[in-house]
Amino acid sequence: MMATIRAANSFASEKERHTLEGMLYTPMTDTELVVGKVAGAVVPSIAFSWACFAVYTVLVDILGTPLVDRAYFPTPNWWC
Repeated sequence: MMATIRAANSFASEKERHTLEGMLYTPMTDTELVVGKVAGAVVPSIAFSWACFAVYTVLVDILGTPLVDRAYFPTPNWWC
């Protein structure tokens, strides 16, 4: 949700700073402009989510291994 809000806010702030007009005169389509703004907000959010998942997985395995005598996350069934 934050990525969508951030992408929408980027258009609003461009309009407030009067820099949107200059961007609209560049030789790019409206689709390329929207995809670029949305990708600029979504890609970092997804990367951050995967990084947090990796940290979670490592912590669960490090802290949980002494309790169950093996690394138990993620299991082969979890990947399927």
